[in-house]
Order: sequence, then C-alpha cells, then structure tokens
Amino acid sequence: MISVNSNEGAGSVGIMTNLSYMRIMESVDNGVSRSFFKRFVTKYAYARHSRKETADLIVDALEFMYTPWPDNNDKYALRTQLVNLASDNGYFAPSHAVADIHSQVAPVYLYEFAHRSRFSFTAEWMGVDHGVNAAYDFGQPLVPIWPFQHSEADNNVSMFIMTGYANFARSGDPSVSDVAWERFNSSHRAYLRLDTNPKMAASFNPRRMSFWNEYYPKLAQVKFDTEKEVVSGARAGITMATSFQAVLVFILAKFLI
Repeated sequence: MISVNSNEGAGSVGIMTNLSYMRIMESVDNGVSRSFFKRFVTKYAYARHSRKETADLIVDALEFMYTPWPDNNDKYALRTQLVNLASDNGYFAPSHAVADIHSQVAPVYLYEFAHRSRFSFTAEWMGVDHGVNAAYDFGQPLVPIWPFQHSEADNNVSMFIMTGYANFARSGDPSVSDVAWERFNSSHRAYLRLDTNPKMAASFNPRRMSFWNEYYPKLAQVKFDTEKEVVSGARAGITMATSFQAVLVFILAKFLI
C-alpha cells in the first residue's frame, strides 16, 4: 500500500524559500509574484544540477510545465503550481515509479489522502499537507480524551483507512465494505481518493507524472558538445596567433630589408 497526500509539497515551498541554496526570503502566504515564481524554479533547478547548461535546460522545462496557463500572472495560481512542482518531484512521481515497479511482481494499492481535518494547524491554502494523514492512520480522531474534538467526518475517514489497513494485513485486499479497492498497474493506474466520500479514480495527473518519470531523466542526461566548443576556441586562438605571426614577419621584413 502506497499513500500520498493531496498537497504534499505545500509546507516545503515556504520552507525552501528560506534555505541557504534558495535565499528568496519572501512569504508565500499571500501568493507569489511572477518574478518569485521564476526565481524559485531557477534556484530549484540549479540546486540539483551543477552544470549550467543542464540547469538552464531544466529551468525552461519546469517553467513551461508549471506556469499556470493562461493565468500566468495570478499569484495564487502561481503558488499552487509551485506546490505541485514540489509535490510531484518529491512525492507523487517517486511513489508512482515505485508502484509501477512493484505492481509487476505483486499486488499494489495506491491512495490519495484528500481529507483536511477540522482541526488543522496549517494555513488554509496548504490544504492536505505532508504528514497530516498519520493521525488518521492510527485513529487519533477516535480518541475520546483528545483535547481537540474532531468532527464525525474526521472519525469516519480515520475508521475507513484503519479498516483498510487491517483488511490488507489479513487478506491482502484493503477493500472496505462497499468500496472495492482496485489494484494499481502500469496500464490502469487505479487509486483510491480518500476523503469523506472515498471513491476510485485512475491516472493521477498523468502529464505531470510522465514529465518527472520519463521526460525529466532524459533532459538531465542531455550531452552538450563541449569538445566542439573547446576546438572552436582553440581554432580561434590559432587563427589569432597566425595573424599575429604574419604581422610580425611583415614588420621585421620592412625594417630589416
């Protein structure tokens, strides 16, 4: 069983702006500007690729992929896309890559935890951030002495996922009551979307998953013809040296004859 939360990268977007390799030092709580978006994407790419040519290539690809067309100046849409970028690269794409591999040899069940708790301690825009599912996996909303009173919906979501794990441990099938949990495979990427109304879905953001798992690795391995650049530079140096020698011979000949 593999799980991801709907907005995995929300918290990390704000944190990364203050890290030493980013140093943007601006709050994202009220959205982000177009220039912020550009700086974030650029620093994100350069932090992962030491070669300038490769980093520039990745910057262009990320900017095109995650610009919220046609709302490319909408500060909230731009922030959402940065969250998607961090979520895809750090959580969603790796989870799907692993699910693809394991599904070739064993049953795999994937789910998206999409329920925001009644008592969330993060900003509303962060949605269902990384780690918030853990309390539901272990039944925290059902604890009667818990200081924060959870809603009935919170209780139901927690009971559902705990029942799913228990069923998976007993029989290998996490299906719960009338929700038949389909297996994930590479041709039909089925997954359960878990909220107050759990239901099956398929192909989680396929374009974004394909970008990171198929296209991005090819970009990162692009070979640049550095030898040609070096040779061209050397030829230029030889040409200049030859010209200098010709001028020197002309001057010596003129004054010595």
